[in-house]
Amino acid sequence: MATSQSDENKGRQFRRVANALRDMLTGGALREGDPLPRQRDLAAEYGVSRDTVQRVLKELAEEGWIIARQGSGTFVRERPEGQMPAPRPGPRKGVLLGELIREAFARPEVVLDVYSLTSETLARHIQTQADHISAGKAKAPERVAIRMLLPTLEPPPRYPCVKGDPADTRLTDRWWQMSQTHEDGVRTTLDDLVRDWGMREARVQVRRTPLTPEFKLYVVNGSEVLFAPYEVVERPVHLRDGSVVTGLDVLGWSTTFTYFREDKSNTESNDSLFVSSMRGFFESHWNLMAQEASDTTADRPAADPKGPSQ
Repeated sequence: MATSQSDENKGRQFRRVANALRDMLTGGALREGDPLPRQRDLAAEYGVSRDTVQRVLKELAEEGWIIARQGSGTFVRERPEGQMPAPRPGPRKGVLLGELIREAFARPEVVLDVYSLTSETLARHIQTQADHISAGKAKAPERVAIRMLLPTLEPPPRYPCVKGDPADTRLTDRWWQMSQTHEDGVRTTLDDLVRDWGMREARVQVRRTPLTPEFKLYVVNGSEVLFAPYEVVERPVHLRDGSVVTGLDVLGWSTTFTYFREDKSNTESNDSLFVSSMRGFFESHWNLMAQEASDTTADRPAADPKGPSQ
């Protein structure tokens, strides 16, 4: 029996939410004993039904990540030291962004090249690693070098935007404020690690490109790649002035990644070729299409800083 388009879409939504929550669990954004957001809040954040959220939570509970406590809510399950539930096999080969960042920070040198709509996801994971270091759970790497390739404000990216009204820049303005906030957050977190926690050097470079990212790309130490296409969604957006607009946006925090690792013994393997092509993509756009962030700042009115996750 053929699978309907509706069933396929529900399956994509389920995987998107499940992978997003697993990423938060492995990356430390949700820690042992923490309560999970309410089901209706998760449904609103990811633009899915309560039924989808319930099925995701059921799967995570079966995998050992979370536990429901009657009358209290759902919490991250406490586990014996060093024990980590194994995610089910999926399109990301079991590798999540939080895991990859954590593994990278365990090495003496970290090199990250990031192409995305904002640096929110990166900022969250960098902060998580900084929290682990400051709590004595991990040692700071000696050097961190990050390059972020992000969109310009002029011309603005095609999303987020108000559907059917290109003259309404409120969602674009909010995206711009959020993008700059998270960019500053990455710099501040790494500066703190250098000042207080023994990191020798931290370098963050940001360039802006006139292209709207259609996918998210992380290149880790030149040899590992996480890649994910953005999926555009239509959803109501509540603004702080009380108005509600219909926005076209992408939900970057819940993006489903595919993982590729360079095989130095086989440069013609699919993974090696993909990693090489993504390195080439990043370098060509970094060198030929982008400008330093200080050269691309445009004047716009202050916007609602609370925006969608990218």
